[in-house]
Amino acid sequence: MQKFKRLLAGFMMAISLLAFTPVAAHAEWRSDSKGWWYSDGNSYAQWWRQIDGKWYYFYSDGYMAKNTWMGSYYLGSDGAWTTAPASNTSSVSTTNDKTQMVYVASSGNGKKYHSDPNCSNMKGTRHITLSEAQSEGYTACSKCY
Repeated sequence: MQKFKRLLAGFMMAISLLAFTPVAAHAEWRSDSKGWWYSDGNSYAQWWRQIDGKWYYFYSDGYMAKNTWMGSYYLGSDGAWTTAPASNTSSVSTTNDKTQMVYVASSGNGKKYHSDPNCSNMKGTRHITLSEAQSEGYTACSKCY
């Protein structure tokens, strides 16, 4: 009986150590012919994500945005947020990039898309691409565009 108790105590100790040992998450940048994404375990980054001290924006399919405006934030050629486009980059119109993400009201009769989810006191919003918004009949809000 004494041996059984020692064996049980040793087993419980081993289980406790395994339970409290952190499992390292494996996150890494990946790319294919469509673009770059940030793999985080079995999923991928979406929306705004800070990685190694820089801010990036990832579309709903996980691909990184680059050389474009996300609302009032410009993302450079490396995809990282920057204060303004590089001097050799022409001004980018926020209404021409069909992959840009915009906000629309999730309910109501409004037919405007927005760069700011809080514009016009919207209570519920959907985050969709500019192309989707335009195909659904939405037009740019004059307050935030």
